[in-house]
This record gives sequence, C-alpha cells and structure tokens, in this order.
Amino acid sequence: MLTTMIPRKHQIGETVDARINGATAKVTWADANTLVINDTDRRRILMTDETIDGAGAPVWFIAAGDSEAAIASGEADTVSIVTPDGVRQFRQR
Repeated sequence: MLTTMIPRKHQIGETVDARINGATAKVTWADANTLVINDTDRRRILMTDETIDGAGAPVWFIAAGDSEAAIASGEADTVSIVTPDGVRQFRQR
C-alpha cells in the first residue's frame, strides 16, 4: 500500500516529485483510479481526500493499493486504511 500527499494545486494527469521510503520518485496521477510511480509501477487508487498537511497547506491525500505484481502473485489481498471516521477496508482483487 502507498499513501501520498499531493499539493491541491495539482490535478489528474499531472506528475509530481515525491519521496517514497526515502527515495526520490515521480508520481503521476494518471486518472481518477490510478497512480503511476516512476512510469512503471501502476497502483489502483483506493481513496482520495482533501485535507491540510502539517504545515497548513491544502493537499490531496491519496491512498493507493499494492503494486500490480504483488496483487497478481497473491502477496496483497486486503488493505485497511485508518481515517478519522474509522477503519476502511478495500479488497484489491
């Protein structure tokens, strides 16, 4: 699973610089249902929310599922996301 915050000025179709596990990455918000990391790692968007980051800036909070390879191999099944409203679960297959 991957979560990221993208400044709210960015919209679907745009690519932003990000850090994932300490490494630099390009994250493309490809369409309403898909994030792409570094042009090759496609992930289904499970949840998108408008929020404020720790510095008070408006951001999109996006939670995406596991990589397509992990889902296909059976490594990834259900993802749980904790939100202010409780825990939401998503099946990835």
